Amino acid sequence: MRIFFVLLGLFGLTTNGVAETQDPGKLTYKRFCVVCHRDGLIGAPKTGDAKDWEPRLKDRTIDDLLASATKGINAMPAKGTCTECSEDALRQAIEYMLPHHDKK
Repeated sequence: MRIFFVLLGLFGLTTNGVAETQDPGKLTYKRFCVVCHRDGLIGAPKTGDAKDWEPRLKDRTIDDLLASATKGINAMPAKGTCTECSEDALRQAIEYMLPHHDKK
């Protein structure tokens, strides 16, 4: 039974079989980015942490962050292991991780 609920969580389903409506950036983050960005693993900026993101945001745009994420940077592999992610999906995940985002 426990595995059933784990699978529901992975696929964003409720017990009635309907997909939950969630922020697409949050979904990408939860599937691919959370491992490193939740706790700042290997120097990754922590999700929502203004101090960690400050040097990465200084004189840079979201397009610059997207370019870094797409190519990979430091220990982060290209697309952060999300090889099937579109630029739009990566952009939404980055926007979700930035300090000003509401993390409900």
